[in-house]
Amino acid sequence: MSWTALILRTQAAFSARQRPVWLVLLALAVEIALLQDVVAATVLRVSGVPNLDVYLGGFCHVAMMSILWTIASADSSSTPSRLGRRFRFWFTALTVTVMLVVELWSIVGAEMTRHRALPMSASRNIITVGWAAYLVFMAVASTDSTRRLWRHGRAASFGALRLALALLCLGTCASVVYVAGRAVTIVDGSEPGSPSALLVMYASMTYFLCFVLGCAIVVVAPVVAGVRAWWQRCRLFHLWRSLTEAVPGVVLEETPSLGRDLLRIRRNAMRLQRRVIEIRDAAITLREWVTSEQLAAVTAEVSEQGLSGMAATGAVTARCLALGRAAKQAGAARSMEVPAVATSGGDDLDSELRWLTAVRTAYRELPQPSADEHSRAVNRERVP
Repeated sequence: MSWTALILRTQAAFSARQRPVWLVLLALAVEIALLQDVVAATVLRVSGVPNLDVYLGGFCHVAMMSILWTIASADSSSTPSRLGRRFRFWFTALTVTVMLVVELWSIVGAEMTRHRALPMSASRNIITVGWAAYLVFMAVASTDSTRRLWRHGRAASFGALRLALALLCLGTCASVVYVAGRAVTIVDGSEPGSPSALLVMYASMTYFLCFVLGCAIVVVAPVVAGVRAWWQRCRLFHLWRSLTEAVPGVVLEETPSLGRDLLRIRRNAMRLQRRVIEIRDAAITLREWVTSEQLAAVTAEVSEQGLSGMAATGAVTARCLALGRAAKQAGAARSMEVPAVATSGGDDLDSELRWLTAVRTAYRELPQPSADEHSRAVNRERVP
């Protein structure tokens, strides 16, 4: 999952806003790969250094948590704290330096270790210093990130972002549990299968899953949003095409056919917003050819059909727009009093799209009156 998200969203590595999350996912993917027996055996065979896969995984985890900590510390509502940035930088640099020196020392001195490069004795092994630096960093970074991510999650309004923040917050909580369990395994020499070792395994499994899912949602969300915007834009094509044929002046980008529209897969969000605006502008213009009597008649007819709510307002709007379109194309005069048509949209894009979908559904079910039919109807009305 992590590698798939990385490959699908390689473009995120070149975006200043998404690059940090992409790098977190990259460090996490490399660490997960190093945990596989085949990869660990390959690293040992190529390098000849025991536990090198564990050491590299530790550095990847520090890098991942450092970037995640920086992301969690970002606050758009206030000026970033220079003191906080300096603390995170020097704390991370000191941790990496201690880990590097200890691990190089242990490799040169051929220090004996247990499973996963754990020290043979917590009081007599130089590796304990490296583990202590690693766990202290993880405890501080995870605890502070949990607090900050929880605060960001409560303030977020976008559904996908709230889910991603909740998963990351749960992952940092599991990371704190991992630190506690790993400290126990270092002190008492617990072997695989012991309660503390099982706690470490389940905690690490939890934060791996949460971090992968949370980061993948953030990285892949723009692709999902783009596909959704593309689909919504294409669904509105027939309504847009019918209305803008009568009011061509509102169109900024010509789209001659549905097939051509389907092939336009770039700038989907911008094109969707533009289509909504053009439909709204065309509707506001066409209502000038709808009379108050026609609006009252259409409203009564829709009420007789038992429609209510958005379905009713969408049906009324669709029928009035069809009448206005036919009247304008027939060359009829504007209405002396502009009725309140096409005024039921939402305050944001999502609610506007829901309303336009209702209008689109009702509009497609209507037999579109031609200009000649409307001309005959207008002439009949003028006969005394």
